[in-house]
Order: sequence, then structure tokens, then C-alpha cells
Amino acid sequence: MVNDMTDEKKVAKKVSKKVTKKTTSASNATAEKSENKLEQLQALLQDNLSGLSSEKAEELAKNVWLAGLGAYSRTFSELAERREEMQDKYEAINAEGVKVFDDLVKRGKVVQGDAGKVMQQGRETLEERVEELKQRFGGGLSSFVDIPARLREAAEKIEDISDRLQKKK
Repeated sequence: MVNDMTDEKKVAKKVSKKVTKKTTSASNATAEKSENKLEQLQALLQDNLSGLSSEKAEELAKNVWLAGLGAYSRTFSELAERREEMQDKYEAINAEGVKVFDDLVKRGKVVQGDAGKVMQQGRETLEERVEELKQRFGGGLSSFVDIPARLREAAEKIEDISDRLQKKK
């Protein structure tokens, strides 16, 4: 009878080691607690077996063993559920992140397109005005006005307008 208990204890340890290896790192702590409880119950059972009949002792040992397996099963199921919940949350957050990113890309394209149009219009207007002034002054404009400085000023104004348009969106 004691040999049967020793054999059961050995089998219990082998099974518990196999189950522990297959669980995730989060379940290792729970599995160890369950294994400790199982060992405590087996020790208690051995201490109390001296006054029990062999049939009752065997039945009690079997129930203790089954309770240990049930604890492992319950732990594994709970961890699997938690993993599924976390996976669902991750997928939802990831999907939302993709939507936000796509929306930002669309907005960026619109702003870039609008800014490009404004810059192009500003350049064309500036070039037209420079040509108009050149024709008015008959080419003598360079002696009265510093054209590169005026062009820089005009480009700065265009950039300022472009910045304000981007901030509005």
C-alpha cells in the first residue's frame, strides 16, 4: 500500500512536470502552487492512511490525484481565456491604430497638395509681377530695386501663407 502511494506520488510528479513544461511562463507560478498543494495533500493522506482500509485509502488517493489534475486543467483554461482576451484587445487596438495612421496619411497628402498649389500660384504671380515691372522700367529696374532681395521677401510671404493654411487644417 505504501509502495502504491510512492508510485502514485512518482507518477504525479512526472505528470506535473510534463504539464508545467507545456504551460506558459505566466502559468508556471500557478502550476507550482498547484503542485505544492498536491504534494501537501498527498503527505496529509499518507499520514492519515494508517487507520483507513486499503479501499478507502485508494479511493481517497485517487480523489486527491483527480483534484490535482482538475486544478491544472482549471489553471490552463483560465490562462487560455486570458490569452484570448488579450489577443482580442491587441487586435482591436491595432486596427484602430491602422485607421488613425491611414487617416493621418490622407490628411498629409491633402495638406501637401494644397501647399504645393499655393506655392506654385505664388511663384507664378511673383514671376508675372517681376516681368511686368521689368517691362515698365525698360530693364532699368535692377539699378533702382534689388531684385534678389525682393524675390526672397516674396518667397518668405508665400511660405508664411502656406504655413497658415497648414495650421488651419
